[in-house]
Amino acid sequence: MYNLVNKASQPFIDVNTSEINIKNIKFVSFNYTPILPKSLVPFLNGKSIIPSIEGKFSISQIHGRLGDDDSIIFGYGDELDGNYQRIESERSKELFKNIKSIHYLKNKEYTDLRWFLESDWYDVHILGHSCGLSDRTLLNYIFENDYCKSIKIYHHNNDFFEKGIEISRCFKDKNDMRKKIQPYNVEDEIPQFLGN
Repeated sequence: MYNLVNKASQPFIDVNTSEINIKNIKFVSFNYTPILPKSLVPFLNGKSIIPSIEGKFSISQIHGRLGDDDSIIFGYGDELDGNYQRIESERSKELFKNIKSIHYLKNKEYTDLRWFLESDWYDVHILGHSCGLSDRTLLNYIFENDYCKSIKIYHHNNDFFEKGIEISRCFKDKNDMRKKIQPYNVEDEIPQFLGN
């Protein structure tokens, strides 16, 4: 896992010095497990990284954490879909029990992310997320935000173009999409590890 994080984290963390030089970073994990915090431990010399270090580095588990059932968010997250208008016009509140945007109100993760996204310029680095339609509304907000400068896709097994297709579906403005997505780079291949 060290090599995977080492390669993908170089834009953020200077791993070639004895000091950890952390810029203002927000990791958004769509995973319910603690894999992301555990993956970053080699860079922090065993220091705890939750929830932040000196206010410059934070992790948002946007869909909750295993072991905290009240924080878990499952459901439909594509309000850009034409069928969503039909769902909104239904009189039944039952349909909204599985809409992610409603569940984002359960905790402050989404609000913290919104503050981060609206505070300064940022670049998006995608590692492991399929960027599928189940998160389309949130991804659209991240990608089409005026503060988003670029989107870099780390890929595995020639999935760069598949991820590019999924990311393009999250954009309403296709010119903005073409401007922000960085071109394919063989150096951005993510190795996979089995076991510990």
